[in-house]
Amino acid sequence: MDTSLPIDVRCFHMKMLNQPVLWRKSDLCVIVYFKEDKKKKLPPSLLVGGFHTRLNKNIIFLSMAIRTILEFPDPVLRQQAQAITVFDEGLMELVKDMTETMYDAPGIGLAAPQIGESIQLIVVDVAKIEKEQKVLAMINPRLIGYEGTQVDEEGCLSVIELTANVKRYKKVTVSYQNLSGDPRELTAEDRFAVVLQHEIDHLHGILFLDHLSALKRTLYKKKVQKMLAEKKK
Repeated sequence: MDTSLPIDVRCFHMKMLNQPVLWRKSDLCVIVYFKEDKKKKLPPSLLVGGFHTRLNKNIIFLSMAIRTILEFPDPVLRQQAQAITVFDEGLMELVKDMTETMYDAPGIGLAAPQIGESIQLIVVDVAKIEKEQKVLAMINPRLIGYEGTQVDEEGCLSVIELTANVKRYKKVTVSYQNLSGDPRELTAEDRFAVVLQHEIDHLHGILFLDHLSALKRTLYKKKVQKMLAEKKK
């Protein structure tokens, strides 16, 4: 089997166990999440690349968790993320946690530093149909080409209670690695290009807030300081 191919992962809701079971046959990798909580929202499908480790010939057991999303001004959000060099089960586990966390928020993109993992990993929603959920995990992503400009409204799971228009490239090409470490390239336009630029910024300690005017940044910082002071009361 060519593990460089993307893997289609489908989720089924069962309630007997609280562990997901991943079963692989041919090119198809089926992951079953056994959840006791029927109210828990589960993604019907994910798109990840080339995961091939397992505990035995056919089965691997993985867990999944919703992680806490860090918020500005947490200093971790300002760190330069480290490149990933090890592609193993732990990385797959982190991708699953990030995916669950992103959809629970809800959001359409999430970078590892946002959950306190200062490494170069992002997950982005690539579904083409509304309400469908498909995720692409991108490891060590790097912007290698761009053209044109566009202005679009952005928000961020780590920059709460703020949306603003941001100027970005209209078309971008990104190099990255999949979960097997294989090199890939992707070209995106319009809104998807914005999402990629936004998430890659996180890997370099940049928030969409930094693209705003000095006045808007100052006003937002004062707002956050006030919110933090009220929480302490």
